Amino acid sequence: MKRNILLAALLSAAVFASCEQERQTYIGPSLIMFSDTLTTVPVQSSDEVLSIDVAATYAADYDRTVGVEVVQKESNAVEGRHFTVESYSVTIPAGQQAATFDFRGIYDNMDLDDSLVVSLRLVSPENDEIGEGSATKVRLQKVVPFSLDNFTRYAVMTSDFLRTFLGSLNGQRLVFTEPDDTEPNTVRVMDAFSDGYDIRLTFDASDPLEPALSLAEEGMPAGDVREFAGAPYGDNLIRLASYPSYESVFDTGDRTAEFYATFYVENVGYLVNPYFLTSIQWISDAEAEDILKNGF
Repeated sequence: MKRNILLAALLSAAVFASCEQERQTYIGPSLIMFSDTLTTVPVQSSDEVLSIDVAATYAADYDRTVGVEVVQKESNAVEGRHFTVESYSVTIPAGQQAATFDFRGIYDNMDLDDSLVVSLRLVSPENDEIGEGSATKVRLQKVVPFSLDNFTRYAVMTSDFLRTFLGSLNGQRLVFTEPDDTEPNTVRVMDAFSDGYDIRLTFDASDPLEPALSLAEEGMPAGDVREFAGAPYGDNLIRLASYPSYESVFDTGDRTAEFYATFYVENVGYLVNPYFLTSIQWISDAEAEDILKNGF
């Protein structure tokens, strides 16, 4: 997220009030501005209030109110169609340095692949505290709310691991997933890489813009070494562990997930590569029935 250029410059110009304590104190004009020049906000419903931060460089002993203008000529999101405004003014209460500009996105009027931007500007003819950070752009991103039900039942799993060691079906496997009762927001992928070996995946939707996927258990068995390598090694179990160098993610809109994992044999090492990518696409029961009948 790009920080406001002026605000960054002002803060970088702060001086030490005390050399011994090395405490920085801002010295400069009293200004009111948006905290960021560009913000992306997730729109998951038409009822949710969305907020953009407005900040002041100093606290004052009185309320300060500034107007907020929607600059339509610099926006492609249309007010009344894609968003509504709660109030066209923002008040920073006495003794405080921050407040929010509030609005709502209109969920049903957006598409998942829309690139909608709202341009905003602080205005106040009688207030000389409006700084150069008085303009900002807000990107509205439609996000389907998370529901674990959308990541259960049949799915097509495509894995570089299966492609490497089995070399058939282009690394694809029809799997069945169900909620796992032992942990929240977790599914069990039945017979994921090999019959008789389930894996568990946990979904973290706390940040709608960056939903994260993780293995519910590190080192869980994913198969028998002899099935994939053709010879016994160690305890003959291929185990699964997260590969932390790459993010594992999921998408609520298209019901997909992908994770990077290391396949290894305990006390022996990983198999061929340090990691493999596995992608999962959840499908309808009718699509699954067709695959069961006709194959991929």
